[in-house]
Amino acid sequence: MGMRRFNYEKKISIMLNDESVLKLFEDYLRDNQDIEVVQTSHEKSLMLWDNAAKNWCEVVCCPTPESLFEKLLESACCYKEDFNSKDQQQIARIRVYLRRKEELL
Repeated sequence: MGMRRFNYEKKISIMLNDESVLKLFEDYLRDNQDIEVVQTSHEKSLMLWDNAAKNWCEVVCCPTPESLFEKLLESACCYKEDFNSKDQQQIARIRVYLRRKEELL
C-alpha cells in the first residue's frame, strides 16, 4: 500500500501506512502469538487464534491502514496497557486524525 499523508492542522501531520502501523504494534504482535496480520489476495487481515478450539476464531479484513490501526489498537488494549510514552503519543495523534476524518465525512 502506498503512503498517505494527512494534514488537518499545521501541528498534526501523520504518515499512515500498513508498515508504520505494523511497526507501532511490533512488540505487541511479537508478544501475542494468538494474533496475526496476514496479506490475503484481497487486503491485509487480522486473524485471532483460539487455543482451546485449535482454530481461527475471528478474521477481520483491514483494507486501509486506519482500519488495521483500529483493530490492532482494540486488540492490544485488551491484551496489555503498557505502551511506552512514544507509542502513546503516536496513538494519540492517530486518534485525533481519525476523529477529525470522521467529522469531515
